[in-house]
Amino acid sequence: MGKFSYENSHRKRPYWYVDAKWVCGIIFLVLFITGILFFNISQIISRKNVIDTATGNIESSIKEEVSKFFDNKGKPLTQDKEVILGALTVAKDKTKELDNKVKESGEDTGQSIMSSYFQIFQNPLDFGKKIATLFAYKLEGLMYSRVSNSLNSASEKIQALDLKDANVKDKIMSEIAIPKVYSEKQYSRYRNDAIICLIISLLLLITAIYFSSGFGRLSTPGFLILMATLPGFFILMSFVKYLRTSPLNDYTNSDSKIVSILSTSILDAFKSQADSLFTVYKYLFIFALVLLVLGILGSFILKIFQPKQTTDISPRLK
Repeated sequence: MGKFSYENSHRKRPYWYVDAKWVCGIIFLVLFITGILFFNISQIISRKNVIDTATGNIESSIKEEVSKFFDNKGKPLTQDKEVILGALTVAKDKTKELDNKVKESGEDTGQSIMSSYFQIFQNPLDFGKKIATLFAYKLEGLMYSRVSNSLNSASEKIQALDLKDANVKDKIMSEIAIPKVYSEKQYSRYRNDAIICLIISLLLLITAIYFSSGFGRLSTPGFLILMATLPGFFILMSFVKYLRTSPLNDYTNSDSKIVSILSTSILDAFKSQADSLFTVYKYLFIFALVLLVLGILGSFILKIFQPKQTTDISPRLK
C-alpha cells in the first residue's frame, strides 16, 4: 500500500511543473544577479564607503604637508607658492600619470575582450579574468580622475590667492578638497532597487521550490543560487588577484610621502571593498553548494532504498 501511494503521488504531479520550475529559475537568475549588483553598488557609494576614506586620507596628507610652510599664526614661511604647493603638485602629477596608464591598459583589455567575445564559452574563466581586470582599470581610472581633477582645480584657485592676504592658510586649506562619492539620493535608489529585485527573486525561488519534488527542493535552490553567484565570485577572485600586481604596489614605498600615502590609501580601499563584497558571494556560494550536495545525496540515497517497481502484470490478466 505504501509503495502504491508513493508511486501515485509522483504520477499525479503535472508535467508542466518542470517547465514552470525552470521558467521561474531563469527569471530568478536574472533578478537575483541584478539585485546583488545593485546591493554591491549601494555599498560602494554608502555613507561609510572606503573610497571616501581613501580620498580623505589623501586630502589630509596634502594639507599636512602644506601646513609645514606656515607658522603657528597661519603666516607663510615663504612667498614661493610652488614650494608651498609642492605636495599638491606631486600628488596631482602622479595621479594624472596613473590615470593615463590605466586608460591605455583599459583600452587594450577592452579590445582583447571584444576580439575574444565569441570564445566566452570555450574559456569562461579567462574571459572572466579579463572582465575583472577591465573593471579594475575603470575603477582605478574613476579614482584617479576624481583626485587629479580636484587637485588641479585647487591648484589653479590657490595660484590666484595672494599670500599676504589675511587667513591665507585657511583659504588654501579650504581649496584642497576632494569631493565625496557618497550621495544619499543615489544610495537610496540603488538600495531600493536591490531590495525590490531580491524580494521578487526570493518569491520566484520559493515558487521554483514548490514546483520541485522530493530532494529537488534542496538541489533546485542550491543550483540556482550557485549559478547566480558564480560569475561574481570568480570575477571578484580575479579582481583581488589583480590588486596584488597593480602598478600602485610600486609606489607604496616611494621616497615621496604623499605618493606613498596616495598609493597605499587607494590600494587599501580597493582591497577592503573587494574583501567586503567577496564575503557576501563566499557565504552565498557555500550555502548554495551545501544545498546542492544535500539534494543530490538525498536523491541518490532515496533511489538506493526505494523499492523497485513491479513489472508483474498477471493480476490484470486474471
